[in-house]
Amino acid sequence: MKAVIFRKLESKVLEDEEGRRVAEWAISLKPCRNSRAFLGEAIWVILCSGISYNAAKTMEEAFYRTGTCNHPHKATAISKWQANHRLWWKNFSAMDTVETKISFLRTLPYMKGKALPFQLAKNLGINSVCKPDVHLIRLTDLHGYKTPQAMCERIARKTHKTVAYIDTVLWFAAMKGWAYKEPDQEGL
Repeated sequence: MKAVIFRKLESKVLEDEEGRRVAEWAISLKPCRNSRAFLGEAIWVILCSGISYNAAKTMEEAFYRTGTCNHPHKATAISKWQANHRLWWKNFSAMDTVETKISFLRTLPYMKGKALPFQLAKNLGINSVCKPDVHLIRLTDLHGYKTPQAMCERIARKTHKTVAYIDTVLWFAAMKGWAYKEPDQEGL
């Protein structure tokens, strides 16, 4: 994907109220500073796994209102995170490379997939990674890159934005269907 195409998508995302909100979130990403925030981000990633963004927001609201999750595997994972997050945070925060942090996250409950450890790492403030989800993989294939990370890194270098920001904007544009249009098509 060329930077000019990204910039057009970015403009479209920023014109959308929810798109602007998620883009601002990505711009403001800061490293996680404590075990409570670590737990909160893990809960969000677990809750949104395998469902749409809107469904995840509904599930999150219900979880924080009732303290329960009706999905048995997610509920079990959240219970394990609640019981162990202080130790896991201590271990995570002592690690000095992105690679070791992601490897560690892969060992924790519900973080086994290809995308979830990266989503959690990004949410924890590691802004040099992208989440290789279905949308980013599809865009990677469409634009001839080997990996979503390579695509996001290239665009980040060209636009002077973080990889996490590029990932978030592309994800939102893809979720809306805008990123799959040719640059000269209506709406892009």
